[in-house]
Amino acid sequence: NNGGRATSDLSSGQTSTAVYVYAGYSDATTPSTHTTLGSITDATFSGGDKPYKSTTTVAVSIAIDVPHSGETPQLVGSATVSGSVTLRKSSDDSIVSISSIGGTMNINTISTTQAKQVTRTQNVTVNHTVATDTTDYYWQVNATLTHNGITELYYIGEKERSEAVDIKEVAVYFTATQHSPSN
Repeated sequence: NNGGRATSDLSSGQTSTAVYVYAGYSDATTPSTHTTLGSITDATFSGGDKPYKSTTTVAVSIAIDVPHSGETPQLVGSATVSGSVTLRKSSDDSIVSISSIGGTMNINTISTTQAKQVTRTQNVTVNHTVATDTTDYYWQVNATLTHNGITELYYIGEKERSEAVDIKEVAVYFTATQHSPSN
């Protein structure tokens, strides 16, 4: 399970429920991600006052309802992502670093399908020191999305029409995670 989803339809002005996703490593090179903290394998770092650089890329993706997809409509509007990415020490769930994620997803695209996917990614980098040997860490992301208004513009004959459309799904997932000793 790579990510979490909020699937209730969002009309203009509505905000999704918070979506939580966690990431660790199941071995030295394979990320372990899930929507439940106890279902991942934490990343284990060697320590002894060793500096580390931890990076991750988080994606927030929406599926926009396109009821007139047969008319090749243009979708225009925006949505706002809000949330945070936190690097945590597993032994006590303490926060090593917390970074805000978010911003506006400006939407101006054509769609020929009944659901149009639009994705926003954000990179987070944390430089930190691992004080003791074999310390476990994990990433936590939580995000919400607010539908600011999206309009479907289409033509029937020569008459332009417009209609407000819903967001059908919000997905939050990791596209990359890495932890490496800094020299």
